[in-house]
Amino acid sequence: VDLCGSTERVAEFDPESAREYLDRALRLMSDAVELYGGTVSQRRGDGLLALFGAPVAHEDHPLRACLAALSMQERVRSAVPEGHANASSMVLRVGIHSGEAVVGLVADYLGSYYRADGPTVHLASRLEQLATPGRVLLSEATWRHVSDQLASTPLGAHALRGFGQSVELHELALSDAQSAAAPLTRRRR
Repeated sequence: VDLCGSTERVAEFDPESAREYLDRALRLMSDAVELYGGTVSQRRGDGLLALFGAPVAHEDHPLRACLAALSMQERVRSAVPEGHANASSMVLRVGIHSGEAVVGLVADYLGSYYRADGPTVHLASRLEQLATPGRVLLSEATWRHVSDQLASTPLGAHALRGFGQSVELHELALSDAQSAAAPLTRRRR
């Protein structure tokens, strides 16, 4: 997931306000991931990489990822940066792909974090980059797991840089955040 237009937005603020703006956006995204039992693997400036199905396995991890994306979109759409009443809402773009990845705990000089590697992660990143602001793109691999629970618009096959075969894409309908499946997948606290 990526916060769209963040460079232009933080240029409007002093450094402390810029940091607060980015921290708030990342907190809203992370809270949605955690609500649906996902793990924030990496924070990348104005975005993040989230994992579902690792390190905690869930049979419905593709659905959880989609519901987290819907929740993120809802949360940031209504969020106005604190202290900036005239500022526009935050806007995200999200890419979701399901597949195998190598995952594990990595330690470096900054600490440790849970990391995922492999084509699955790169394809999800390509989808995020292809998504228009305010939208969630899914690969066919993810769509097959959630098609009976969530609505989407098919976008057809797309050639993605670095991948030899075209990938069938779907745009997740943002109005399904209150689907019948949502309460079933929320992490119990």
